[in-house]
Amino acid sequence: MAVSVDKPGPAVFVIHGTERNARDYFSCLQDLDTLVIAPQFQASGPGMYWSSSWKEGSKSSDPQHVSSYEVLDRLVEMFHGVAIVGHSAGAQFGTRLQGLTFIVANPSSYLYLDRTRPVSGACSGFNNYRYGLDHLNSYMRAVSTAASRACSSAVSWRDMT
Repeated sequence: MAVSVDKPGPAVFVIHGTERNARDYFSCLQDLDTLVIAPQFQASGPGMYWSSSWKEGSKSSDPQHVSSYEVLDRLVEMFHGVAIVGHSAGAQFGTRLQGLTFIVANPSSYLYLDRTRPVSGACSGFNNYRYGLDHLNSYMRAVSTAASRACSSAVSWRDMT
């Protein structure tokens, strides 16, 4: 892997949970011997703000309509050697992104890359986005569908569940 000398790094991005308390998450990791960045996906303005679906990559509710994943993409591309740390809703956010190093803890849902589940049964919506690849939001349709499907054919995800 080529590393650009024009980019600083490494960096750890810590993603807050449902309470949107980025400062608390930042303070837990500030003693690391690396740059720690804790983006705040706020619930109201000024600036960009999101409904609770920020953790799914939805677009902001303000006039800019920017996906929370696009925000992280723009931040991450400025560094090399990036890791994403998330707990709960932050872990949900992290598990839905691709191509980075992730440290996740206690997400309430996981994104499955195929229709296989550890337990069989007829549950409507089991493969809808947040849990699977049906009915993706605009960001995931544009960026992740091809990569996710390519990964699912190359890796046996059943071994991970």
